[in-house]
Amino acid sequence: MVNLLFEVGAVAAWFVIVITGKLPRGLFDLMVLANSYTARSDAYLFLLTETYPPFQDEYTRSAGVVDFPSL
Repeated sequence: MVNLLFEVGAVAAWFVIVITGKLPRGLFDLMVLANSYTARSDAYLFLLTETYPPFQDEYTRSAGVVDFPSL
């Protein structure tokens, strides 16, 4: 299911890049989330780690959050 999310995101990203010339941050964050979860779940599946993979990690929790400078 996560691989399907990654594939749909990649196709959507290709169309957006062709039309606008840049990749929106939200679409990039979606692809990072899908790819990082796939890597963590594969590591669990191949017995490289004993901890069950969470859907989000430290990077993907903060993805898309913009820190505005204080005035």
